[in-house]
Amino acid sequence: MEYKRLPRKTARAIPLVIGASLFVALMGAVVKFLSHQITTESLLFWRNTVSLIILYPFILRGAKGVRVAESLKTKEWKLQLVRGIASYFAVYFFFFSLKYLDLTDSVLLFNTIPIFIPIVALLWKRILIVHRLWWGIGTAFLGIIFVLNPTPSLFQPASLIALASGISGAISLVSLRLAHSSEPIERSMFYVFGIGAVIAAIWTFFTFEKSWEHLNMDIIALLVLMGFLSFCYQSCMSWAAHYAPFRLVSTFLYCGVIFSIILDTMIWKTPIEMSTMIGFALIVIGAVLKLLLYPEDDYKIKGR
Repeated sequence: MEYKRLPRKTARAIPLVIGASLFVALMGAVVKFLSHQITTESLLFWRNTVSLIILYPFILRGAKGVRVAESLKTKEWKLQLVRGIASYFAVYFFFFSLKYLDLTDSVLLFNTIPIFIPIVALLWKRILIVHRLWWGIGTAFLGIIFVLNPTPSLFQPASLIALASGISGAISLVSLRLAHSSEPIERSMFYVFGIGAVIAAIWTFFTFEKSWEHLNMDIIALLVLMGFLSFCYQSCMSWAAHYAPFRLVSTFLYCGVIFSIILDTMIWKTPIEMSTMIGFALIVIGAVLKLLLYPEDDYKIKGR
């Protein structure tokens, strides 16, 4: 099946991706605080349910006089299903890893998404990798290594789970870009939150006592904040996917590592080292290189 190419508006997409990286770092900080009090399944249920509630007025506005159920009908149900499931597991693995890793390490491994997006696009849609883009991706990733320096916690089983979140996130974002060729943003967000809420509700049903026994008003307030930050993150990512290919702008997700370092320093009193500053410079250089090296014709299909 062929998908319509959307106009490229990179100048709009880049600030949205940077905004998404900020929201995911803030969300990670809230989740890390809650992770030893609330089960991961319950965190996912609250995350998706709160986000759905916030999204509902936007769905009503986008319905444009037709019934809500009618406005949510989709012809791209396969892509929406793939994205919803992949997004659920990306966030699940990310949240789970925050129990055992530093915030910066978890956010870094979650944001390996830019490394995997070209690979997913190649395997799934046979879109050839533009090899010169690896200069930008590689430079940014080298910056990440400098930022990490690397910590011993990076080499434990929880790190593989966090890495799996990056792979799942790449699958979700490739399907998001494909679906946006014909789907309104509100509809795509409804399916990602709706599918996630259903899966999480099933999981929490079987872990009911553990999922709900520690709730109090302070924790509920933090859970609502987490859901709001998740909604902001998904909104930024959805609009960014509408404006530009993620193969072009996804490197800016690495800004989330910088935001995580700041949060680690402010909340958990982690000191900032010189290697961190070097790494930040390399991340910026890598993002700029990817912009400069990205070709105008970026959609070459293998075998054609």
